[in-house]
Amino acid sequence: MKRLYKITLLFLIIFLIGIYVSVKSINTYFSSEERQEYMNNWSPDIEISQNGEHLIWAWERYKRIYGHEASKELVNFGAVGILECLEKYNWAYNAAFEYVPDSLLKNLDVPILFLNSKKDLLTHCDIEADKITKNSTLSLHSDHPGQLHMREPKIYSSEIIKFYNSLS
Repeated sequence: MKRLYKITLLFLIIFLIGIYVSVKSINTYFSSEERQEYMNNWSPDIEISQNGEHLIWAWERYKRIYGHEASKELVNFGAVGILECLEKYNWAYNAAFEYVPDSLLKNLDVPILFLNSKKDLLTHCDIEADKITKNSTLSLHSDHPGQLHMREPKIYSSEIIKFYNSLS
């Protein structure tokens, strides 16, 4: 039970650091114009509308992001998730798009796992971030356009465990 607790805790830490470093690594490889475009198009301000336009926006957003082959359950998962925090969802995105992490990534000396799918929208950022970090592992799987943890949970969990075991 103690080992399961440690694995769960490590997974949570790795997951949060992975999100932080992956999103932060975006700006190393984006120009100022690209960052502004992401802020305007990836995370625009959306208000709850009386006629439900925000619902259609969320559904179309995740159909586009997750790809046309994504199941309706996966698209629903993404749409419902963003709708729960619609008025503030873009705060973290925009803060990350504004931040340029070059020195952080170059000086970070902790084990990092860049775990993603081969066709995620930001896989190229993980690849570049892996090149400049001192102690990282790049692990790319499947041809899905992202969401490896939801589409391939066995691969995702086995890679997390493999990475955890490599730390011992």
